[in-house]
Amino acid sequence: MRATLNEKEVLLQEIHHRVKNNLAVISGLLELQAYEYEDANLKRMIMESQMRIQTMAMIHEKLYQSQNLSQIPVLEYIDDLINQIESSITYGSSKVEIETHIEPIELNINQAIPFALSLNEILSNALEHAFVGVKNGKLRVELKEKGNVIHSTISDNGIGFSENDKAEKPSSLGMTLIHALLSQIDADWTMDGTNGVTYK
Repeated sequence: MRATLNEKEVLLQEIHHRVKNNLAVISGLLELQAYEYEDANLKRMIMESQMRIQTMAMIHEKLYQSQNLSQIPVLEYIDDLINQIESSITYGSSKVEIETHIEPIELNINQAIPFALSLNEILSNALEHAFVGVKNGKLRVELKEKGNVIHSTISDNGIGFSENDKAEKPSSLGMTLIHALLSQIDADWTMDGTNGVTYK
């Protein structure tokens, strides 16, 4: 029985490793494709897709490296995700300080991938758009557990948006993805743009 369990664990590790490697190949192909075009908007869209794939690959890498193949410590991959986004996005002359307050929470893979992808969308959007004309930007990521409910708050002190802007602006792919991804994990969420932008 124990030998069978060990074999299954090794097999699961190998699966996560191969999935991570396959996603890395796809990410590399997208990067090569981006070099083929001069259109800045097209390059940006390809690179955004590449970031989403890298985020999924990171989750599988964490599972491959973990002793527990069913649960992932959130703190580990949030720090790596922030570093990955910071290295990929240019946010002008603004100086942005990113602050994290993450409790030792673990998620399973069905929770971790949608949450990480939604976090990627929110943080990427904030770093790219929120701090235009803001000299000292601040971005805060907080995650805590109360009872059996996990509460997440992502906020910035950027330019924000008015309700009219929100109503007039058509839904972007990023917002559509955030809504779809958080729906997968039955998350209730709100967005407020009056003083910077805050997602809860």
